[in-house]
Amino acid sequence: LESPGSLSYRSIFKLADEYNPTWRDQIDSESVWQEVDLSNLELEPIDYLIDDFLARSVMVIVGKHGVGKSTAMMALSAAVAGIHITGSPLRAPAKGRKVIYLSEDINQFKRNMIAFHKNFHVGLNELAQSIVLMSARRVGTKSLLTLKDKVLQHTTYSDKGVMLRPWIVFDTTSATIDMADENSNAEVSKVMAELKCELYERLGCSICLVGHSPKSIESNLFTPDARGASAWAADATLTAGIFEKKSIRYLALGKRRYNPTHTALKISYTTSHASVLDAYGRLQNQNLDAVFLDWDDSIVLGKSVAKDEANDADLQRKVLQLIHQRSLLGKSCSFNGLISVRKEVGLSKEKLRSVLDELMNSELIHKSKGTFGTGSGWDYMLTDSGLKALHQT
Repeated sequence: LESPGSLSYRSIFKLADEYNPTWRDQIDSESVWQEVDLSNLELEPIDYLIDDFLARSVMVIVGKHGVGKSTAMMALSAAVAGIHITGSPLRAPAKGRKVIYLSEDINQFKRNMIAFHKNFHVGLNELAQSIVLMSARRVGTKSLLTLKDKVLQHTTYSDKGVMLRPWIVFDTTSATIDMADENSNAEVSKVMAELKCELYERLGCSICLVGHSPKSIESNLFTPDARGASAWAADATLTAGIFEKKSIRYLALGKRRYNPTHTALKISYTTSHASVLDAYGRLQNQNLDAVFLDWDDSIVLGKSVAKDEANDADLQRKVLQLIHQRSLLGKSCSFNGLISVRKEVGLSKEKLRSVLDELMNSELIHKSKGTFGTGSGWDYMLTDSGLKALHQT
């Protein structure tokens, strides 16, 4: 507690307020808004980690449980570090970049490293010198940002003197980032903003956040959306996904801010076998899986996205028809009223709310105080644009 007459931050702020009540509003615009010098505008090269494919970014990569994300990430990490596999088309701009890998299962990742060594004849010392492996810790943003010390420690330089900042991989986000609610866009955006500002922009690092795709997603409709808040994908500069199609696995880029030559990789598995003595002195046989990555530009996630957009347009049309028909019959068009008949258009409760929001954003419907509404008493009604759109379908 403060003693009478003591000087504290509260008393200092109080004195400042008394002296100049407007001091809090006096912020120098130049300290907030920095103009970019455009006097010598020229095309800048893309800062690639893997030539013609993976650029420096805040990347979110997703996949279902058991799809082999960590095994594929081992191969991708080797490529980023400049370790070349015979026959592989993947090339890094320079050799020697470190990969800081935070793994939720370090024993599994060490097995992945040994499998990579045995299947592709890469030296274990070369792998160990390229990858900085650490056990994932579920911590808050403040603790996450202490990785800046590791970044500085493991920064290297190419033969031509180009600084190579490490690639930081969080495998997985749920094991490394402590959040009260991973479905909260506000909370996810705050974390993403801190990582982007402190690691990506200030230090020039590339970040990869490995997460899980929604359980309900179908492979033929795959989009690289992370489970939980939509801000994971919205706030990233690059999204990608690992998925299986006709028993073949792929890694494909989604949203991106550059135009690479290649946008997808085919993941081919190869297996070797090894024996080791267990703690009881018994001989234990193990299968060691590793993956070979090759271009496959026949896979384009945009086609799946286009199909989803066509499906969404069809659902919007059906909901418009439903609202219009019910309003003509004098039936409830409130959200609660539409829930009871949502099966007519094959929608879940969550999807119905999403479609209604999209229709409102497009100004095809609006909320109106109806006489027959339930719940909050608000009904959804078609606007003139909505009626016009409905008559055109």
